[in-house]
Amino acid sequence: MVVSEPAADEFDHRVVIQPNRSLNWRQSMWFVIAVAVMLGVISAVFAAKGLWMILPFAGLEVAVLAYCTYRVAIAGMRCEVVSVNDSQVVIEKGHRKRHCSPQGGPDSAVSFPRAWVRVELREQQGWYPKQLLISASGKQVELGNFLAEEEKIELADELKRLLANK
Repeated sequence: MVVSEPAADEFDHRVVIQPNRSLNWRQSMWFVIAVAVMLGVISAVFAAKGLWMILPFAGLEVAVLAYCTYRVAIAGMRCEVVSVNDSQVVIEKGHRKRHCSPQGGPDSAVSFPRAWVRVELREQQGWYPKQLLISASGKQVELGNFLAEEEKIELADELKRLLANK
């Protein structure tokens, strides 16, 4: 998901890049609870019929499901922010940070002089997805590696439009 908006601070414009999330944290937990309850009822019925060995495996299954759901939810909270003003382009990356939510600052930040910034959508060999790179002065940063191909193309066009202004 790419959101382009005018900024309210020293930057002229800001682009917020986040993965598409089908469930938020609360919905993910309700999913795990619902599966655990159904699995618990089924396991209890089998255990009552003498097949008690199903209980530890059902517990292990719920634990693995909870862990995987947690990992997916954390990965879905990634955020990348590209801020543009007259003199510089700042790229910030993190989880639940800065402009994605009100908690804290970014995990990493890179600043480029605006006059030297290049936006490049690089084709990969074979079935690998395209890479969206912002580079200047020998440094480069990949943006939106979690985005679909169409979203990367739209983001590249939006960044080129923003950098072409002024």
